[in-house]
Amino acid sequence: MSSVVWINLASTLYLLGLIWCIQIVHYPLMNRVESDRFQEFHRQHGLRISFVVIVPMLVELVSAAALAISVPIGVEPELPAIGLVLVIVIWL
Repeated sequence: MSSVVWINLASTLYLLGLIWCIQIVHYPLMNRVESDRFQEFHRQHGLRISFVVIVPMLVELVSAAALAISVPIGVEPELPAIGLVLVIVIWL
């Protein structure tokens, strides 16, 4: 397997684990923040989580695009294209 495939897989799995953590831990705890403090809490959460997600998201996008442009040998050409479309849909 090419290194781009491994890079794409690693970034995708990292982001999958991260979103599950956010869904199971962070989002339910947001109910515990008092309403008069929620806006600042949410702003801080957005700023802090950005440091954890921006680079892996960019790596995933670039590697998905690279796979769609240069399809690995033995892979059906539509599969990397579908993967890239799914990454774009997730971003949207």
